Amino acid sequence: MNPSWFKRPDWPMEWELERRTALIQAITELPNGELLNEQASEGQAVLLYSTSQFGRDEELPRNRPASLKASETELRTLASLCEKLAMHIDGMHRPAVGSFFGEGRDLFTFANQVREAKQIAEFAFGGIEVGDSGRGAGKKIEAAQVTEVSAHVFEHVTGKRPTFTTDPQSGQVSGVWPDFLSAVFDALWIKASVASQVRAVSEKIQPKTAI
Repeated sequence: MNPSWFKRPDWPMEWELERRTALIQAITELPNGELLNEQASEGQAVLLYSTSQFGRDEELPRNRPASLKASETELRTLASLCEKLAMHIDGMHRPAVGSFFGEGRDLFTFANQVREAKQIAEFAFGGIEVGDSGRGAGKKIEAAQVTEVSAHVFEHVTGKRPTFTTDPQSGQVSGVWPDFLSAVFDALWIKASVASQVRAVSEKIQPKTAI
């Protein structure tokens, strides 16, 4: 993942301020983090937030690979639901239909669009292009991508590689890097194993893990 892919957006709704504050706090508490000005710390926080949203979107069912059988089943279900919806609209009484016209909505035009969607779904049977079924991929995209970008943020702020220490008895990981990632996960409401993620990303960016 290349952090330069992400442009700095505006923070969305007001309720996101909690995440913003938590991310900036995690960044500024890193070694050398206090040297960042407000714009720099917020820029790194937005980078992490954007990565989280991007990964979360990739985990949505519509963005996940599927088998031909599963895709055809979805299309058949869609065609059946469209038919039921169009028939329901045709059977609606005038007062109900009139309420939609009062809001500037034409239910009969919508019913025709639903029928067109039914036809398209039926025509698509057997003509779906699918890739790998994605078995075993799981819903770990967001955690993995946020971990990788967090490693870049860590190195950018501290000037050091993200390393960690492993307890030989318990196998638990510790250090500034896993503590930072844990704070980032908490801020973004990501439920994933910090230990697994720091080990995975460390294998990518450095030849040996600090033990």
